[in-house]
Amino acid sequence: MSSSISSTSSQPLPGHAVYRPDIDGIRALAVLSVVAFHAFPDLIRGGFIGVDIFFVISGFLISGILFNDLAQGRFSITDFYIRRVKRIFPALILVLLACFVFGWFALLADEFKQLGKHMAGGAGFVSNIVLWSEAGYFDTSAETKPLLHLWSLGVEEQFYFVWPLLLWLTWKLRINQLWMLAAIALISFVINVATVHTHGVAAFYLPFSRFWELLCGALLAYLTFHQSKRLQRFRQSPLANLGSIIGLLLIVVAICIVTKEDAFPGWWALLPEVGAILMLAAGPTAVFNRRILSSRVLVWFGLISYPLYLWHWPLLAFARVVAGQTPPAAIRIAAVLISIVLAWLTWRLVERPIRFGSKGRRSALVLSVVMLFVGYLGYYTYQRNGMEFRDMGRVAMLFNPDVAQVSVLNSFELPRPSCAALTGVEHERDWCTAPVAPVMDPALLLIGDSFSGAYAPMFARLHQMHPGAEYAFRQFARGACPSLLEYGAPYCREISSKIAAYVERTPSIKTVVLAANWPGYYVADGVAMEQALVRTVAFYRKLGKRVVVLLSPPNGANPKACIMRAIRFSDADFCNLPLERADKFDDHYRDHLLPQLQRLGVPAFDPFPYLCGKGGCKVIDGPRILYFDAGHLSVYGAEFVADHADRELSDLLLGTK
Repeated sequence: MSSSISSTSSQPLPGHAVYRPDIDGIRALAVLSVVAFHAFPDLIRGGFIGVDIFFVISGFLISGILFNDLAQGRFSITDFYIRRVKRIFPALILVLLACFVFGWFALLADEFKQLGKHMAGGAGFVSNIVLWSEAGYFDTSAETKPLLHLWSLGVEEQFYFVWPLLLWLTWKLRINQLWMLAAIALISFVINVATVHTHGVAAFYLPFSRFWELLCGALLAYLTFHQSKRLQRFRQSPLANLGSIIGLLLIVVAICIVTKEDAFPGWWALLPEVGAILMLAAGPTAVFNRRILSSRVLVWFGLISYPLYLWHWPLLAFARVVAGQTPPAAIRIAAVLISIVLAWLTWRLVERPIRFGSKGRRSALVLSVVMLFVGYLGYYTYQRNGMEFRDMGRVAMLFNPDVAQVSVLNSFELPRPSCAALTGVEHERDWCTAPVAPVMDPALLLIGDSFSGAYAPMFARLHQMHPGAEYAFRQFARGACPSLLEYGAPYCREISSKIAAYVERTPSIKTVVLAANWPGYYVADGVAMEQALVRTVAFYRKLGKRVVVLLSPPNGANPKACIMRAIRFSDADFCNLPLERADKFDDHYRDHLLPQLQRLGVPAFDPFPYLCGKGGCKVIDGPRILYFDAGHLSVYGAEFVADHADRELSDLLLGTK
């Protein structure tokens, strides 16, 4: 996003005045909508479309400069990237280092490790690819990733890695640039629409489904540069005023009706795209552009829009991390105000002096070396597992003062299983099996998604308490795959069929235990999941196996809120999991699943009574934290359930009740 916010506004474009203050006004509308959405997502639900507006502005301004340079015979790819480095790097380096310093004192090792990974991705302008690759079952909540917003910077810089060269090549070969622009934009848009429903995360983050948004701006720049008669007539007629107003209305409509639950970008992205194009096409003389967008306040926000974008999200994200949940409105407002001050200081003391007051090649070289160092610092932090040697006892402790010396880091571990032994499965490294306990043919098979993985220590504890062949177990798990036959993504179906074949050739297995994030599958498609459950139970019963279901633990916990950091916003006990919150996250799935299991005659174990009481659900037990994240039990949490539900679990698994 940075080049869109950061694109120079002092460069002349053919057909424009030397400086168009209305473009800074459009930038201001875009960045303020993004900031408002991040601070108050329940009120400004579609404010994230401001990024799409920036894409259009970026394509318009940068492409216009490139067309101008090519026409005047002064195009230089080296000079282009020197300008980019001087414009993009200073503020980005400052924000990355500030996040590192704050994270050193405020983040736990796993959080600091992730920050290092995102620092490296941001410094290498591949944040979008990093975020796409980690968007999965164990992915940290987006609201707690301080560098999440750098995904748009990655998209833009990947675009500008190829775009100047492509323009130069078509110019040299005398290829019709208008048709080339239109063709690539159309292909990118088709990819976007075709993938937004089937591969939504990829459509959002990856460049191929986003390039069309920058190319829309480039198309307008082409028409502007070549003095399109239709565009000129449009600007000189009353239609320009109408077009600018319609563009504003389209953007307002998008902010009001588009939500993060919608398939975005997809067709929805046309609203902010067309809106931004109409406002840019109207020109600086259109009434709304001249009187409102060119006002001093909006122009000022437009000038600081790049550093404001960079600063605001880390402040809000760190506030969420420190608070343990969404911080109070007053804290979020304060974070926004501080980000505005920091943005102005960055623009005034860092951006302008480096951009206009330093020699190009030398300063670009120095900035590039510093950025390499910042990227390596992030990578090193990631490789060192978040600098576990830091004295976490100094900056973090449990709220309970009696257990202040507890090793917090060990409280957030899921089992570290060895990879599955079954052969011929794609993505084999992505799904794993807990060790057999002990080394003998298993009598129990625990299968499912990552919730099954979190239950594995419970089975290990049962075997520890009751040594014997009847408690020997094996466990297969793959995140987001509940191991139900003919259900889920293609790789989930493949894994389920391989597990079924394993059960069929392993006569020692007496009981198949299904464990999964049942509320999540009911929300996604409860009917399909229930049908798959019926098929799965019937199949294993036909093999002569008992089938048992483990219900999900109470959901909605925030285990890291049990830790008191160096900074606290209030004395509220965010560590508590109230019953109403657990009920909300469970989404009443028991009302559907339990009657079906009763009809099928499948016994079920519910950990809810062992973790919850009238005062809420347990998140800590003395010095130990029972949850890994909002829904997965920690190792100790699974052992806690085994200790307290030993008799019920034993009767259920062995069929003695």
